[in-house]
Amino acid sequence: MSFLVGQVAGQEGRGRGGRPGPARATGGVLPPAGRTGAVRAGAIRAGAIRAGATPAYAARTGATLAELLLVIAVLGALASVALAVSRPSHTTRAARAVRSALLFGRAEAMWRGAAVSVTELPGAAGLVVRAAASEAAPCGAGDELFRVSLAEHAGVRLSRGLPRGIVWLPSGSGRSCEGGGVISATLELTDGRSTVAVVVSALGRARLEPR
Repeated sequence: MSFLVGQVAGQEGRGRGGRPGPARATGGVLPPAGRTGAVRAGAIRAGAIRAGATPAYAARTGATLAELLLVIAVLGALASVALAVSRPSHTTRAARAVRSALLFGRAEAMWRGAAVSVTELPGAAGLVVRAAASEAAPCGAGDELFRVSLAEHAGVRLSRGLPRGIVWLPSGSGRSCEGGGVISATLELTDGRSTVAVVVSALGRARLEPR
């Protein structure tokens, strides 16, 4: 009798074509039906949790985008302020041009070995650098070497200029057009809001000083 039971069990353990059935494939042990149901129920609950977490995730994503937009706005404002601070005013640019004209005239005098004058344009409209035509009248005429026109700097004017002019000598020192000795001079430019002075020392150096 036990022999027949074994034969029946062996036939049930084989599938079609002599392949092992489920019992042999799993070592003769099948998972309990209750455990399978529990696994499926757990999977359903996990799916429900993920579905329920979607609104919270969306809320967190929205807050992150709002913070990003806020940061971009703050960076834009800081960039605008930095640009306004780093960009020089019309007065400063005009003062730099005047300083360049003065130093250029001195360098030309030393390089040429002849006097070079720096005088005001009519109406205090700027400065002009000329090679002196003669030693007797160094500021009267001569070839124009460089010019600074304040019309190129909107709203800027000379509030204090060079009424006597400057004559740069080949030695690098300066004197007035009237023939005075070594001199120093101060020019002031303003646009009504800010004032910048160009100070020329007796040694021929020029510097800018905000006023």
